[in-house]
Amino acid sequence: MRFKPYKLIPLLALLWVGLAGRAYGQAASAVNSYDSLVREYNLITFGDATFSNYGDTWGPIAIGGNLTLNGGAVAIHSDVSNVSSDPTLYVGGQLNLSNDVQLNNGYASTPNVTGSWTWDSVQKKLSNGSGNLYSVNSTNPLAANDPRTNPGPANWNMASMQAQAISVSSVLSGLAPTGTVGVNGQQLTFSANNPNTSGVVVFQLDAALLGSGTYNGQNISGIAFNLGADQTAVVNILNANGKTIFGNGVNFNDPGVASRLLWNISGTGSVSLGNGGQFYGSILAPQMNLSNANNTSINGQIVAASLSYSNAELHDTAFSPVGVAGVLVPEPTTYALWGAGLCALGLAVRRWRERRK
Repeated sequence: MRFKPYKLIPLLALLWVGLAGRAYGQAASAVNSYDSLVREYNLITFGDATFSNYGDTWGPIAIGGNLTLNGGAVAIHSDVSNVSSDPTLYVGGQLNLSNDVQLNNGYASTPNVTGSWTWDSVQKKLSNGSGNLYSVNSTNPLAANDPRTNPGPANWNMASMQAQAISVSSVLSGLAPTGTVGVNGQQLTFSANNPNTSGVVVFQLDAALLGSGTYNGQNISGIAFNLGADQTAVVNILNANGKTIFGNGVNFNDPGVASRLLWNISGTGSVSLGNGGQFYGSILAPQMNLSNANNTSINGQIVAASLSYSNAELHDTAFSPVGVAGVLVPEPTTYALWGAGLCALGLAVRRWRERRK
C-alpha cells in the first residue's frame, strides 16, 4: 500500500501542540523564576557594585561582593522598600564610602565588613573616617542596630542564586522567538506575532546588528513595543559583549511596558546600557559586568554579575509579568501531548518502512 503523507497531518499537529505547550511552560516558568529570584530588590549583584557621582537608588540593593558609594541615598521610596523583612541594603563584602550615604527605609546588613568602622547608636551612623552610612531616616526597628550585627536576607546563598539565574537565562535564550524585531519609521519595533494570546512573547536581538543610531544598517531614533494586554516580553540579547545597547541618543520613552519587560543578556563579558535618557525594563545578566552609559537611568529590577553605575538614579520599576499566573512548570498534559505526538509519528514511520520492504 502506498504511504500517504497527508495522513500524518493530524499527528504532526498533535506534536506541534505538545511542543508549543512545552515552550510556553518553559517561558512562563523561567519568567516566574526570575520574579521570585529578584524578590523586591532594585539590584542584585553576585560580585561588586560601584556608584559614582550619584548614588540614589529608589529601591533596595543587595551586593554579593564589595559596594562602593561616594554619596547619595539608598531605598529612597518607601512604597518599594518595605515589602518584606529582608534588608534594604545588603553588602556581602566590604563597604567603601567616601561621603555621607543615607538609608531612607528599611535596614542595612553588612555582616562581613571589617576594618576601622565604628557605630554611633545615637546618630544611627556607621563610620570609618572616610564616609558615613546613616539610617536615622528609617523607622524600621533594625535601623537602630549596628549593620554588622543585622541579619541578611532570608534563605540567601549567592552561589546557588547565581546558578539559578544562569539556568533561567539559559532556558530563556534557548526559546524560539515568537515576536519580530524590525525598523518602522526609524523606530526599532518589537512586535508580538499574535498579540491576542496571553503569556510570554520571546524576541531575539542581535547586538552585533546595533550601530551608532542604527540597526542592521537602518537608522533608528526610538524603541517601541507592540504587545497584547496580557503579554510579557522577553528580549534575548545576543553578542552583547563590549556593546552599548541603544546608545547615541536613541529614545526609549515607553514606561508603560517596563513592568512586563525582561532583557535577558546571555554570555560573559561587559555590556553597557545607554541612550542618554531612560532605559526601561528589568535585566537578567548573571554573567555580565553591567554599566550604564551616557548618564542613563535604568528603570527596572537588575540581576547581574557586577554593576558600574554613574551620574544617574537607579529607578525601581517592579517586574510584574502578566499572562503567566500560576505557571511554575509545564503542565503534565503538555508532556502527554508531546509524548503522544512523538510516539504516533514514530509508529506511522515504522509501518511505512515495513510496507516498503
